[in-house]
Amino acid sequence: MNEQMYSAIFTRASTRKFDATLLPSETLDQIEAFISTLEPLLPDVGLTYKVVNADQVKGLALPKAPHFLLISGKEHPSRNICAGFLFQHVVLYMYTIGLAARWLSGVKSKMIVEAQ
Repeated sequence: MNEQMYSAIFTRASTRKFDATLLPSETLDQIEAFISTLEPLLPDVGLTYKVVNADQVKGLALPKAPHFLLISGKEHPSRNICAGFLFQHVVLYMYTIGLAARWLSGVKSKMIVEAQ
């Protein structure tokens, strides 16, 4: 963790209001590149993620955010701990590049919901 991300631990905040403007593909690529550098806490948990637009998710009380980072994994007693460990790094990184974030539960891909 670099110094900029470390200091973000003390200054970042969750948000409830988002700019609805879609992020440029370069920014999304930058976030994906950062995620690819992270080492999972427990590799056998098998977490997966996907960045999607707001029209691709379903859930209660969704904020008007342009993008969602959906995180999932197989049933494992430490799945949520591992997801929090790994993707809190992403939240800090996003903060350092000027983006807001908020943790939500119960958000699902519309494609998964419709297939059930």
